[in-house]
Amino acid sequence: MSSAGERVLEYLRSIYPRSGGSDDPETQIWLVATPGDNARDSGMRSGVLQLPVFDGEDVIEFVAENHGRRNLYYKAARFDLDAPGPRIVSTRAFHFAWLDLDLAPKPLVAAPRYIDMAVDALDDLDHKPSVIVASGGGVQALWHFPVPVLIGTVVDAGSAGSLPAHICIETLNHELARVFAGDPAVCQLAGGLRLPFTANMNRSRVNGASGGPATAKVLRLEPERRCSPLELLEELAGFGTKLSRTRDGHWSSVSAALSKAERVHAAAARAGAMANGGSDGKPAKSDAEWAEIKRAMVIKGGRNVAATQFAGWLIRHGLSEDEAVTNMIARSTEAAQAVRAGGGTAQPLSRGTLTGIVRSLMKTRERAGQ
Repeated sequence: MSSAGERVLEYLRSIYPRSGGSDDPETQIWLVATPGDNARDSGMRSGVLQLPVFDGEDVIEFVAENHGRRNLYYKAARFDLDAPGPRIVSTRAFHFAWLDLDLAPKPLVAAPRYIDMAVDALDDLDHKPSVIVASGGGVQALWHFPVPVLIGTVVDAGSAGSLPAHICIETLNHELARVFAGDPAVCQLAGGLRLPFTANMNRSRVNGASGGPATAKVLRLEPERRCSPLELLEELAGFGTKLSRTRDGHWSSVSAALSKAERVHAAAARAGAMANGGSDGKPAKSDAEWAEIKRAMVIKGGRNVAATQFAGWLIRHGLSEDEAVTNMIARSTEAAQAVRAGGGTAQPLSRGTLTGIVRSLMKTRERAGQ
């Protein structure tokens, strides 16, 4: 029987078809290992490793070292912790849009009837997902493109006009999350998707009669099923929210087809959001505004407020606890050096304080179901 690592490698090679060449943009991928909720509380730290997907031995070794100990994800991009501000890097192409849908609160495993309901709702689309994975807590789905969307190019987005590739991908992901009640935090370019055949350590307390971690399973693997970004955007524009959770925690599905008038208003609202805000729906900050926030993180009297604001941005865009704290320490160090160079007094917050801020924000978002 194949090992978990061998099955992961086979999956990754299926969803990232290779066209050849040493600089092939289709071979770039990040594998990420993060502790489960209980392990994080006891001090286990995250590990992040960039691997070309066709380095088979390294992929298998990475899975073998972390499977059953940490949550394992794959990403098409990640944050550069050494950049002068929040920056997503190390990506050249995107092969699909994606959706992450949680159907049960932690630590519960999603009920089979909700998995079936979600798959049926996804398949209501004319452009059905090419890949569906049962993640333990819900489902994750991919929509493959006929050709990779290359960073630095412009993509036809219909009524939204021509969009830079990275904005187009985030727009698609947010549209999928809007229609299917997905997790908005995973919509950004560095959003992580769970590796099939590995254990969901956050769903380890309840798993049928066994009580062990839930294993992510592939429900569909048809990467040859493809649609263009424009085709998918235009179809999604015709729907409201198809999946919703009731007050008592149960999920329901509706047709959610919009009338012609509703589609016009929805398109106008989306166009306005893209013109005036970032991927999280909030107005995008200028470089000067980010510089002032980072400066305030080291000046007594406003450090906690500034740190909370900066940490919130990092968390909304998919950083783990360790990544967010590391980023904040680096930015605080740079800001402190600048303040002292100008003759001022800088007092950066300690790692413990920054960790407490990040952890508190993460728990607040989890309680809110975000």
